[in-house]
Amino acid sequence: MRRLALLLSLLTLASCATITTGITEAIAIGSSPSGATATLVCNGTTAGSGVTPTTITIRRNAGDCNVRLSKDGFEDSTMLLEQGVNPAYWTNMSFSPLAPLGTYVLWLGTSREKTQGAAILGAAAVIFATDFWTGAVHAHRPIKIDVSLKPKP
Repeated sequence: MRRLALLLSLLTLASCATITTGITEAIAIGSSPSGATATLVCNGTTAGSGVTPTTITIRRNAGDCNVRLSKDGFEDSTMLLEQGVNPAYWTNMSFSPLAPLGTYVLWLGTSREKTQGAAILGAAAVIFATDFWTGAVHAHRPIKIDVSLKPKP
């Protein structure tokens, strides 16, 4: 039983996106010519700004964002950063057999096995829920922006 408890504890650390990529991400912003003011706005709130080339760190669950570049003598440029699914999240699927296994043991096992089935099912829930809870399930695309600014006519 102790071995099973240790194994299940270790499995809860398997929230792949949270562990491998973290809850924030760096958005690299460049422009040609450099020296443009870059402002990153996510869900109507300014998430950061800087002068290109710059890197702005945002939370993975910040929502869709817009990057606005402006420089005297050049037309303003705006790009969309879309929030999608972090590819690292899909590695959690290697633990997906835990859910049906836990359910099977919970329903059909003896009273001692039902406790183990509940623990397995709980571990599966924690593995999948952690990345949603931390926001690491999300990722923005693109994470590297390089814009050629057009001179004003």
